[in-house]
Amino acid sequence: MICLTKKYGLIAICAISFALASCSRFMGYGMLLWDIPERDLRDGDILPVYIRSNISHTYAVSAPDSKDRFDIPLWQITTPASRRETKKTKLRYAEFLHRYASVKLDGLPIRAEPVNTARQVYRLRKGEIIKILYKGEGQAVMTGSDALEGNWLRVLTSSGTQGWCFSYNLELFEMQKGGEAAPGAGSGEEEKDDAFEKLAGTIWYPDYYRSMIREKRIDPSRMNAAYCFTVDAENQKVSLNLPERYGSWEYGAATKTADGEYTFTDTPVKVSVRDNYIAVTCADDAGRPRDYNFIALGDDIDITALVAEEKERRGAEYARIAAAGPNFKSAAYGQLSLKRDGSFTWRGNRRLVPSLIAESAKGGGTVGIDYFIDASLSPQYDGVLSFSFEGMKAKVNFLYKIESNGIRLEDAAEARFEGNTLVRRGASPLVIFFEKN
Repeated sequence: MICLTKKYGLIAICAISFALASCSRFMGYGMLLWDIPERDLRDGDILPVYIRSNISHTYAVSAPDSKDRFDIPLWQITTPASRRETKKTKLRYAEFLHRYASVKLDGLPIRAEPVNTARQVYRLRKGEIIKILYKGEGQAVMTGSDALEGNWLRVLTSSGTQGWCFSYNLELFEMQKGGEAAPGAGSGEEEKDDAFEKLAGTIWYPDYYRSMIREKRIDPSRMNAAYCFTVDAENQKVSLNLPERYGSWEYGAATKTADGEYTFTDTPVKVSVRDNYIAVTCADDAGRPRDYNFIALGDDIDITALVAEEKERRGAEYARIAAAGPNFKSAAYGQLSLKRDGSFTWRGNRRLVPSLIAESAKGGGTVGIDYFIDASLSPQYDGVLSFSFEGMKAKVNFLYKIESNGIRLEDAAEARFEGNTLVRRGASPLVIFFEKN
């Protein structure tokens, strides 16, 4: 019995000794990640770290100029290391010391990696304050073919979650000493929504208008001032007008979602706004979502005038072609007559049936200039003539060249077209010369 008493006494002495040793244990130094205003400590301060508790998930630390210990959450300080290593760590965070951010968009995601498709680890609330840790290299966030302005930032929430957040919907500010935010930051006051004001204050045109205007290759069949998307905020109405989809819907409210997308209640329309570009998703009559891209054009762009100028140019070019005839003949391919009103007759073309001209085609129809040609073809050809035969659905296209005594046609059935431009001839096209009759 005496031996047992001595044994337990020895165990108790060892336990007390271990506890005393643990209380005095020093783990190293850590850099504070989030301000502690009540102790006059700021992010970036280097603190001694003594004990880690896996039960309460805290470190026991002290201020740099004090021996009084207190507990802080594990997430609020970097992993303890030597003073030298902790100073090196601080250099990585130096760019954003004392920099916090207010979230401008409800539901904004924090992601596991700096990639817009990476797993979401947290969804932020509008007005929530987060700590900016450092900037990282990540995948560009695209809006159509354009990269969204901003950076991937490593951030920390007040509950200890870390991850990556794109800066486009963050308002950065410096936290003042004492834990006071910069004026206006995270105040919760209703913010002016510049993106929605731009959305509602702009007439949005199909994005292919940009390349047509830049390349000066206007297609009157696809460009029209009426083809557009608009938001009438005053009357709460959204309108989509395209050849393949059109409609106008009244909405109850416009709501901005986590991904910067606006939804309009009681309508099939959703819109993502990115500077001078928007992506509109609209369900078709069968309920299937369709995407349409639109751009904002400058005030100096007059769509109606551009289309009128192109129609005038095509009309003048067709008049030049007709003036070279207007009646042409070929011993093998018949007689072709190009009328000034844009109609034609073509007799004796059986050799082109059915390889180019359908059996159902009549002997006439309308003709016009529907395409441009690539600059590399300009020395050899003047352009493309498109014949619409009565009784035939598809148009028959020919490259043409006006000669001194007639017109040369080359079939474009196997030619390569990109949009409204013929960019490459067929491999072995049929060439027809029509002599002026």
